[in-house]
Amino acid sequence: MIRDGEKESRPVIVGNGPERRLRLHAGTYTCERCLHTHTYRHYLGTKPRYCPNCHAQREEERAQADRIAARERSRRRRAALKKEQRERDAAVPALF
Repeated sequence: MIRDGEKESRPVIVGNGPERRLRLHAGTYTCERCLHTHTYRHYLGTKPRYCPNCHAQREEERAQADRIAARERSRRRRAALKKEQRERDAAVPALF
């Protein structure tokens, strides 16, 4: 029986095993960021931690933090290479 635009359970084949049927379940969760309670329909699995709006913001913040960390790693690597080059140059005696 289909209610409220709900899809029937869909067959899923996992590996070489038998066919299983997965159904949509109704669930509620509280977003860890905005603390609002949300209702959603999902297949089996863990509940989301963030609502869609907060999830998008969090992903953008994470991407920005990754970019900053990558810049800092590159800066440290360039500084280390310059230091090595100066040490090598200082160790080589001048020919002229």
